[in-house]
Amino acid sequence: MKKSIVLPALLLSMMILLSVILCGCSQNAPGFPVALSDPGRSMYELTEESYKDSQLVEIYNLMASSKDINDVNKKYAITCLRQDDDGYHVIYVGNNQVLTLYFDKDANWIERSKLESIRYTVLTRAYFDKLGVGDPIAKVQYADPTCYLPFLLDREGHELVSDHYSQDGYHTRITYDGDLKIKSIDYDIA
Repeated sequence: MKKSIVLPALLLSMMILLSVILCGCSQNAPGFPVALSDPGRSMYELTEESYKDSQLVEIYNLMASSKDINDVNKKYAITCLRQDDDGYHVIYVGNNQVLTLYFDKDANWIERSKLESIRYTVLTRAYFDKLGVGDPIAKVQYADPTCYLPFLLDREGHELVSDHYSQDGYHTRITYDGDLKIKSIDYDIA
C-alpha cells in the first residue's frame, strides 16, 4: 500500500519542479532579450566577459545612438540584468569600471550622462562599512575618491544620492541630507 502512495507523490513533485524550472527561469524580462539575473550572484559572477574600460564607453555610445537595448545586446551580450522598485538596470563590467544602463518599468532607457553611467570600482565594500549616518560627505569622498557627485555643483535637478560599486560585487547607495551629511546607506549585490 505504501508503494502506491509514494510513486504518485514522487511523480507530482517531479512535475512541479519541472514546471518551475521551465516557466520560472526561461522567460525573458518584459522588453529585454534576456531573463532577470540571479539576485544571489554578483555582477562579477554573472559576467562571462570583462570588457576594457574603453569598451564601456563604446557600449554607452551605442545605447545613446540606438536607444534600443536589443541592438546593444546583439553586439555586447547582457549578462547582468537587475530589477528594482524604479525599473531595471543592466550592468557591464570593465577592468576598473562598471557601466550601468537604467530603464523604467516599461523597459525604456532612462538617459543619464556618461559620468553618471560609468563608475570606477572601489576595492571592497569594507571601505563603506566605516561610514555612518551623520558623517559628512568628505568621508564618502575619502572612501571613494572617484565618486560622481553632481549635486555638489548644482543641487537643482540632482538627487542627493551617490552610487558606488566595489570589486567584491556590491552596490552601495548613499543618501544625503540638505547639509550633505549621510542620511542613509543601503547595500545590495551588484
